[in-house]
Amino acid sequence: MTRPPLRMCARCRRTTDEPVLVHEVHAATGPGFNVYACPECAEHYPPMTDVLELLDSATRRRNRTGGPPTEPIPCSPTNPPCACPRCTARL
Repeated sequence: MTRPPLRMCARCRRTTDEPVLVHEVHAATGPGFNVYACPECAEHYPPMTDVLELLDSATRRRNRTGGPPTEPIPCSPTNPPCACPRCTARL
């Protein structure tokens, strides 16, 4: 015998036995939690964002603005070479 899932709707505050996951809250320290809604209120929530999608878009944005992380910064009067192995190999 399994218990039916009972959750409180985050929007209307009624208890529902058909909860719909509408949001996952991630925490930097400790466990996160899930936010549920009843089927009627769930349609008012935007679709959940995939965390991996956010990381992928941040990587694409970084590559578009600053190039890949392995690409060295070109030496110029504003960016003189330092003493790191990458800069001394270019000299």
